[in-house]
Amino acid sequence: RWGLGMLPVGDCSFGRVERAIDRIAAAAPGLKRRFLGAATLCAAADGTVTEKEAELLRALAAAIDAPIPDVLLPAFPSAGT
Repeated sequence: RWGLGMLPVGDCSFGRVERAIDRIAAAAPGLKRRFLGAATLCAAADGTVTEKEAELLRALAAAIDAPIPDVLLPAFPSAGT
């Protein structure tokens, strides 16, 4: 079991986020795509993706060495090249 759930605020740290991103970066390409797809769905849950949300998703994609989800390409015209 993955043990997914929300951590108490006191247990959250940059180190934990960094370790989680490192684990995802080491995953198979398909899992990375699914992760970014899920993150994109979360960002778009209110019907829009803000500039800050799009930039965070771009940074996540770069951190795990995965392509930016297609739905975000209009926000980053140079990303498709």
